[in-house]
Parts: sequence; C-alpha cells; structure tokens
Amino acid sequence: MQIWLHRVIRNVGDFQKESRDGRYIRFGVREHAMAGICNGMAAYGMIVPYCATFQVFWGYAWGSVRLSALSKFPVLYIGTHDSIDLGEDGPTHQPVEVVQLMRSTPNMLCVRPADGEETAGAYCVFMENRTRPTGIVLSRSGAPHLENTSRDKVSKGAYVLTEDQGFTVILAGSGQEVGLCFEAKKLLNAKGVKVRVVSFPCWELFAEQPASYQKSVYPNGVFRVYVEACSTSFGLKEHGDLVICMEGFGASAPGGTLKKEFGFTADNIAAKTLKALGK
Repeated sequence: MQIWLHRVIRNVGDFQKESRDGRYIRFGVREHAMAGICNGMAAYGMIVPYCATFQVFWGYAWGSVRLSALSKFPVLYIGTHDSIDLGEDGPTHQPVEVVQLMRSTPNMLCVRPADGEETAGAYCVFMENRTRPTGIVLSRSGAPHLENTSRDKVSKGAYVLTEDQGFTVILAGSGQEVGLCFEAKKLLNAKGVKVRVVSFPCWELFAEQPASYQKSVYPNGVFRVYVEACSTSFGLKEHGDLVICMEGFGASAPGGTLKKEFGFTADNIAAKTLKALGK
C-alpha cells in the first residue's frame, strides 16, 4: 500500500527480516492488516505510526481504523485519490462516501486540505492530537497553492480565506473544491455579488470551536453555498443553504470530464448560486 509513497521519501530504509533498522514497511495489498499493525505500534508506544493507501481502500481496513478511534490510538491514515478524480477506474475506486464515514466516527478527525499549506497544517493537527486517529484525505490531481491558506488555521477546522466588504454570499468547501470557490467568486463579482470564501478542512475541529468563532466564520443569515465532491449521505446539507455535492456514485471517464458532468466547475457553482438568489 505504501510503495508509491516510498518514491518520494529519501533516506528511509525498508524494515526487513535481515534489516531491522529500517523504518518503512511494505505492507502490500493488506489494508486491514496494515491498519491493525499500526494500531499495535501505537499501543506499544515510542512509535508514531502512519499508513497510506487510496482513500477508497480504507473500506477494506475499516475494522482496524474503527479500533483506532475507540482505543484512542493516534494513528495517521493518509488516503489519496479522493472522490471522483480517479476517473477511468470507475465508481468502485471513487470514494464519495468514505470521507463521511470518517467524519461520522466518534473520536476521529478527518482533514481534507485544499493545498500544500493546508496539508502541512493537517500533519500538525495529527501531531497535536494524541488520543485520536487522524485521516488526511488527498487528491489525485494537482492542487495549486491558494491565496491566504494557513497551516495554523487548519486546527480551527474552518476559516476565512478572502472576502468582499459587505458580502452577501459565502462559498465554502474542502479539498480541491476550495479552488473552485475562488474561481466562482470572480464570476459572481462580475455579476455584482459580493462573496466570502471559507476553507473547511475539518468539520470536527470546527464543531469544537466556540460558538462565537463559528458565527464569525460561517454565520447563519448569510446565503451559504457548500461545495464538496462527496456524498450527501451525512451532514453536507446541514452545511449550506445550497449544497453542490455528489448525489450518488461516480462514473467511468477522465477526471476532468467527470467534474464537469457532476457540476464541479466554477461556472456551475456561480450559475447555481445566481439562480438560488433569483438573479
């Protein structure tokens, strides 16, 4: 499961029967065992374990992942190729529901960063939370650095990236969809709509913030649009007056084609927002 990640890690040897000084274990296609072994290392102590695979394959490992949460083991679960971006591999490899499964699990954090800066913040969140596991959900395709993202503010769960004075609409989301919100803001500005953009990397951490902070970032009474290429099955519709998300499973086509087909474009976000506003 971790072979792909080994390519970008330097000076880390493999742990082998004949070489016990290595720090890297090639688990192979053994997701449940991989997570279970990491639980064992966390329980033993003196080791900070992580494991990684495609986000969809946490379904195979879920018994062990769930055990991390109920046992208060601080294991880091890295899941890549989130949502519909995997394209041609089809809906079996497009984990539209797995983020929601992690979010709904007690004593677990799920962080879906928007860019490299927020990814650094996600690792900080993991290191700061020593009695619960953390899942970091990463995209398949490139995620350009966005204006005003902050590794420190990831620990707040959500925060304001940019806003127009006198804004009347909030565009919010997580992961790559935050970049789409930036693009949609420009389109809405051209139509005279003033917008705030909010990054929402971690619902659980945001829910733990004081009510005053929550209201300052994502207040009721302002038209809120939440954008995320994840399932509506849990919680999404509570996060916005208009929600643009996955209503079912994906399809088999290039990732860019799927994003357009399922409405994850700046043009669609702007058009749906304008329609909801009656403009």
